Amino acid sequence: MSLAEFIEKASGLKKGARFFEKYAAYLETKTPSGVVHNEYSEMLDPKTVEATDALARLFGIEIVFDDLGELNGVYDPETERVTLDIAPVKDGATNAFLFAAEHEIVHAAKERMGAKAWSAFEKAAVKAMGGENAVTQKRSSDERYAEETTAREDVACDFVGKLLSKQETLDAFCK
Repeated sequence: MSLAEFIEKASGLKKGARFFEKYAAYLETKTPSGVVHNEYSEMLDPKTVEATDALARLFGIEIVFDDLGELNGVYDPETERVTLDIAPVKDGATNAFLFAAEHEIVHAAKERMGAKAWSAFEKAAVKAMGGENAVTQKRSSDERYAEETTAREDVACDFVGKLLSKQETLDAFCK
């Protein structure tokens, strides 16, 4: 099963699946990077690093672990690198590392996809997360999301983070 088929099956979002199909086509032109090993990655459970590395390679993203303080992760479009905190926190996620990695990878995917593909995905993901209520809640949760476009993007990224960090979704993907 392709990643696009999995996303469609797990979420029921055909537009979301098409988004990832286009992203997969982009990745065929890029060599996957994976986790950059450093003193922080050496402090973590090797299974967490291995799972994060597999996810990073799947999406062709370079990931580095660091101490980010209160941030779970950040994507830098200049370097196309995701930096993950060594102690991420996310309520409701089975694995906070995978949630943070997936969330930041979607930010990277947005940068790599055209506006039309992103718009279709974002619309479907926001709807799946509760629609405009989810955007309003995100905007009021932190000053970083005060602008509606920033809040909408983050809600869409949260959708993928939640989708792929649930144990039952991961189990279905591994079958």
